[in-house]
Amino acid sequence: MKPVENWRPVKGYEGIYEISDLGNARSLDRYTQLGKLGKSRRFVKGQNLRQTVIADRPTKISFNKDYRAKNFNVCNVVYEAFCKPIPCGYKIFHKDNNIRNNALSNLELREFVDDELQAKRKKNNIGRLSDKDIRDIRAMYDNGEKTIAEISKMVFIY
Repeated sequence: MKPVENWRPVKGYEGIYEISDLGNARSLDRYTQLGKLGKSRRFVKGQNLRQTVIADRPTKISFNKDYRAKNFNVCNVVYEAFCKPIPCGYKIFHKDNNIRNNALSNLELREFVDDELQAKRKKNNIGRLSDKDIRDIRAMYDNGEKTIAEISKMVFIY
């Protein structure tokens, strides 16, 4: 038996888009203005929205409003629609470690600490860059010794 989906409006896009507790998104039936002057209107039928999947990255979705598109992580939209806004310093984690499973039951809010990056910096004695380090890095780039990507990996900025 197929689970029942509960739908809520997307914060900031009420009346235009909804998100479900299973991580699906749809636009709503609505009238939109034609052109920026808005002298005429047309009816737009709602439809299910496609989500962008990139390997090893959270699923993204794009919402349009006032001729501007904005991309969001689906897990963040689901959590904010059904729970509460995500406070600064916190991040949404997937309980089953499957970043494609954006069901509300699979999401949890945790304080974000980038342990892996902190461990790399500590191991290599890298913290804040000194003025000498910055001069050396600029010289490596200016002389063509290293690319920006190589330098960023060297100092763990990515």
